[in-house]
Formats: sequence, C-alpha cells, structure tokens
Amino acid sequence: MPDNKNTTVDEQAKIKEVEKEEQAYSDTQMRISSVDDAIKKPNLNKFDTFFIRIWAFICAFIIKVADFICSGIKFIIKRDVPRKYVVAFVVIILIILFILLIALPASANGTAKQELELYPNGLIAVQKRVGTDSTTGDPIYKWGYANKNGAIKIPCVYDGALDFRYGVAFVKVIESQSGSNYVYWKLINKNGNNVGDYQFVQTGVNVPVEQFSESQKLAKVQISGRYGYINSRGKLTIDAIYEDAGPFIGKMARVSAGTSYYFINTKGKQVSQAFENARDIVDGYAAVNIAGRWGFMNEKGKVAITPIYDEVSDFYCGYAAVKLGSDYGVINEKGKAVVSTGLFSSLNILEYFDM
Repeated sequence: MPDNKNTTVDEQAKIKEVEKEEQAYSDTQMRISSVDDAIKKPNLNKFDTFFIRIWAFICAFIIKVADFICSGIKFIIKRDVPRKYVVAFVVIILIILFILLIALPASANGTAKQELELYPNGLIAVQKRVGTDSTTGDPIYKWGYANKNGAIKIPCVYDGALDFRYGVAFVKVIESQSGSNYVYWKLINKNGNNVGDYQFVQTGVNVPVEQFSESQKLAKVQISGRYGYINSRGKLTIDAIYEDAGPFIGKMARVSAGTSYYFINTKGKQVSQAFENARDIVDGYAAVNIAGRWGFMNEKGKVAITPIYDEVSDFYCGYAAVKLGSDYGVINEKGKAVVSTGLFSSLNILEYFDM
C-alpha cells in the first residue's frame, strides 16, 4: 500500500517549488516593468535612461548569481537558504573585488616608480676610496656605478657622476695635462662605453652638462661657452648657440640670445615672444618680464597673466606670491588675487615661495 503521507509531502514540496519559481518570475517581471515605466517617462534625458538601464542590469546580475548560489547550496546540503542573505554576500564580494581592482594596479605602479628612482636602469652612482694622495696623504675617492646587490658594474674611476637616465649617464673626468688639470664631462652607457664624441669642457665654476629632462630625451650641454642640447645617443640635436638655457619642461625650454629670453621646442624653434627676462616653467607657468614688469606665460607659449608686478614667485600648487609696490599678495592660475596686495606688507606664506 503506498505511503500517502510521503506522497503528500512530496506534492507539497513540488507545489512550494512551483510557487517559488512563479514568485521569482513575477519579481523579475515587476523589475522589468518598473524599469520600462521609468524609461518611458518624458522628463528623463539620455543620461538618466542609461543610468537606469545599467542599474537594472547590475541588480538582475546580482539576483541571477544569488539564485545560482542558492541552487548550488540546496543541491549540496538539501536545504533552502534565504536568498536575501546570499544577495548581501554577493554584493559584499563585488565591492571587495572593485576595491582590489583599483588598489592593486596603483600599488604596483607606486612600487615600480620607487624602484626606478632608486636604481635608474638598474644602476646607482656610488663613491669609493681608491687610494691615498702621495703628496698630501689625503684619501682619493672616485665614482662608479653599482647594481641593487651592491656589486660594482662600472669601475670607480670617475671624478663625478650623474644618475643614469634613458640608458646613459654623464661622468666627470679630470686629467693632468702639461702641469694643469683638464676637466671635462662625457656620456657613457651601462657598459661604461663612451656615447657620442663630445667632451663637455668645464670652465670656471660653470658645470657644462645637466641631467636629461624627465619629459624629453634631451640634456643641456655647454660647448665652447655656449649652450645647446644633445639626445641620449650623444648627438647634438639643438646647436650650442645660446648664452643661457634651462632644461626642457614639457615640450619647451627657456633660452637666451643677446638681451632677450624666449622659449624653444624640441626642434629648436622659437615658440614664444621675446622677453626681457624669464624663468623656467614651474607648475605649468613660467615667470616672464616685459618692460620691467613680471607676469606669467603658460605651457602653450602665451602670456596668461599680464605682467604688472614688481616681483613674483614661481607657481606652487596653483598659487604664486606677487609684489606690487611695497605690498605683497597671492594670485591663482587665473591671475585673480586670493590675498590682496593692498592688505599686507609681508606674508607668512612667502616662506613657502621663493621670491
């Protein structure tokens, strides 16, 4: 005789399962209908419609994942789990994954940047005692390059050394010639071999070379008392014709010829008007002087803040200190006074600026 009690339990379970599926289907249809009704409202713009559709997709995705997990749990432990708890669990997991997606690349980039600064091209300039002066008894030190493990890769034979950048580095050499010292800088690669044929001779206290800029593979050098620029292959790409010059910042560098200053691009072409005086670009702006007054030029080579000031600092975090007559103030990048020059004869904020 069949067990009527067991049959009744099975039928009730099937009925509950059908009811559950019908309820889930009904909930889904209600969500779809709500979204469709919201989209049809005449006061919604395209952005609102797009946002609603994205939000509906995210909610539907979470519900689908939660239903799949619930089915899996029921199959394994033969018991129903409240869907709301599973939905909450899925939401938390998605939030954690989103945070990791943002945090991990940023962390990796930060580590790589730090490593690059400490050991450019895998090498760092080091100084080592190599002997003792036979006349004075003073220790003799020379410069070379070591790797991350402290092993000397380029012998310590130089009298000065800049860090590697773009696979090359400037080193200083002092040679005794006819009873006097002949001082010059040259360019070498990671194997210690010379790059290019130039020797940049030091005259007086002026250092004839400057580190390659971070934005361009160009370095300022001095040849025969004039300044020009070489690339990382040791080739002179901008002739040494300038009486003064600054490093490339972005795509421009400050130079002077005769009594005027102006800015050039990486091809050596003039890209700004001539000024009586000018400073290098800092924080997107260069201080320039016209007719004895200071103002600012932007990175496009255009005068952005009219020269009306007696003195100015460089920009720092979007602000610059200015002096007009005997009064000081602070302006923003639009030239608007955020601290009036008519109020103060001095400012504590000038401690943060180089006037």
